[in-house]
Amino acid sequence: MRCAPGGAGTRILMTMRQERQLWTLWDFVLIGLVLLSVFIANIFIYYLYQGTVFVLTNFFYIPVIFAAFEYPKRGIFVSSSLALIYFAVIYTFLSDDPTAITSATMQFYVFVAVGTMVSHLSNELREQELRYRGIFDHSEAGVFLIDRKEHKIVEANEQSAALVGHPRSELAGKHISMVWYDQADMETFFSRLKKEYAISGYETRFQTRDGSVRWVLISASILEDWEIVCTVVDISERKQTEREIIRRNKELAIINQIGTAISTATTLEELERVALEKTLGFMDFDVGAIYSVQNGAKTAELARQQGIPEALLPRFREIRADTPPYSRTFLEGYPLYYRDVVAGAMDWVRPPVVSLAIVPLATNAGVVGAMFLGNTEPHTFYEGDTAIVEHIGKEVGNAMAKARLQQQLQDKIDEANLYIDIMTHDIHNANTISMGYAEILTEILQDEPRTFANKLLSSVLQSSSIIDNVATIRRIHAERPVLRIKSLDEVIREEILHYPGAEISYKPTGFTILADDLIPVIFRNLISNALKFGEQKARVLISATAVGKDEVEVAVADTGPGISDDLKGVIFARFQRGKGKKSGKGLGLYITRIIVERYGGRIWAEDRVPGQPGQGAVIRFRLKRPV
Repeated sequence: MRCAPGGAGTRILMTMRQERQLWTLWDFVLIGLVLLSVFIANIFIYYLYQGTVFVLTNFFYIPVIFAAFEYPKRGIFVSSSLALIYFAVIYTFLSDDPTAITSATMQFYVFVAVGTMVSHLSNELREQELRYRGIFDHSEAGVFLIDRKEHKIVEANEQSAALVGHPRSELAGKHISMVWYDQADMETFFSRLKKEYAISGYETRFQTRDGSVRWVLISASILEDWEIVCTVVDISERKQTEREIIRRNKELAIINQIGTAISTATTLEELERVALEKTLGFMDFDVGAIYSVQNGAKTAELARQQGIPEALLPRFREIRADTPPYSRTFLEGYPLYYRDVVAGAMDWVRPPVVSLAIVPLATNAGVVGAMFLGNTEPHTFYEGDTAIVEHIGKEVGNAMAKARLQQQLQDKIDEANLYIDIMTHDIHNANTISMGYAEILTEILQDEPRTFANKLLSSVLQSSSIIDNVATIRRIHAERPVLRIKSLDEVIREEILHYPGAEISYKPTGFTILADDLIPVIFRNLISNALKFGEQKARVLISATAVGKDEVEVAVADTGPGISDDLKGVIFARFQRGKGKKSGKGLGLYITRIIVERYGGRIWAEDRVPGQPGQGAVIRFRLKRPV
């Protein structure tokens, strides 16, 4: 319920104020009228005998109006009765005067009309007063009527009394400062009200009888009789909710900032450093450390620290994680809070640490460490603060576990790369020597022994090809492409030189492309595939055409047995092999596709002669041109 000047609330309180004054006045008027009526009646009877009527006529207005106002539901009956009495009096004393009888008859109807009108107005006024009194007494909002000059409470409803915890009767006559918590704020409020005459939605605090403080929303206005009406709504729960939202937002902001900082760390050491620095900074701690669980959770080793005196570092570089009080955190996963480390029998970095929080760095799999956060002065750990540091502990714990797994994975990758390096270097050298001896054997042997020597050479060549493929795949996944401008003609000519006995045709185009030094692998794989599947009679046709301003389409066609329609869409997949006897391991075309896509292009297979797969195949791919 709120009030504004001229509104319903203002009229309510004005009516109630006037009601108190009117009924007090009527007590005296009623007694006075009775005494005056007795006195005047004697005088008017005397004047009637003298033939004077107008004084009696005016006298009858008083009881007619009074009766109609006091008894509105019976006002018509009373006014009619008084009018009849008046008419009877006139008829009794002046029956022989036609003018007086006519005037009395007209006056009769005037009395009845006046009584009816006053009864109606009085009844309306009483109904309004009852309605407004009901609103005042039963409003959900508290209502105070305050004296403007002295700021004393004139009247208060039950809701306002319940709000401040005082009996309603006790509030009347008391200064409003009895319930207003902040006196300076009260003066500001009334000063502003004096200037503006109305205030809506003013937030302040009231003090209850038991000393507790309640937030309220006040709307007030100055009435015409210089009193102030205030409606008061309790908003303590709303303010509590607002404070909770602010606290939660603060928690989320801190957690998000620390989480963001942690996510950018690239190593476990950097993660620990960032997590500790941000936590100490945001949560206002003076000393901090991160311990990592070691030796099957029996000990915890200092991984990162800030603020620990140099002289104390050797003593606290390692702590027992399996004995109290530390076991409560490292083994059971519970946080520990000490406002006074001396009283808590905790000696970690004492002095200078006075207050200490030990927060587990926990994951779903268990505790991976703990964060020690200390203050050099007494510090009380409130619920909001503990919730934040415990959430940070979970974030840091999960990040540390992830970083450890990544470190372990990197170690395995490095180990695998070592094996690949050994294979690609040492085995490749052994294959080179084997190929040399195999070639010598093919030259000095004849007939069946020579056939065996050729098969041996072929096997060694295939082994070298596999090693080359592995090295290429490893390089593709390990390196980011750095594309440079290269001459397409030079790349193709250099690859053709590796096949001196083959029939390979290419017409230079002068195109330049964007690629790195893996580009020869594309042509090597496509040419060798075409020659291998086409045997000795196969011819390889290489061409290139411009596509738009920024692409070139290269086609490598052959006159071999072609590629069936069911294989055209899958031959570039990993380990996808053809159906012929000479099908390889399925890596050549897969590597080719990966390199083409690495350059931002695409690759696909078609029939050399459309609709006739047996007439040979053509592999088309697109490469980017420098603009």
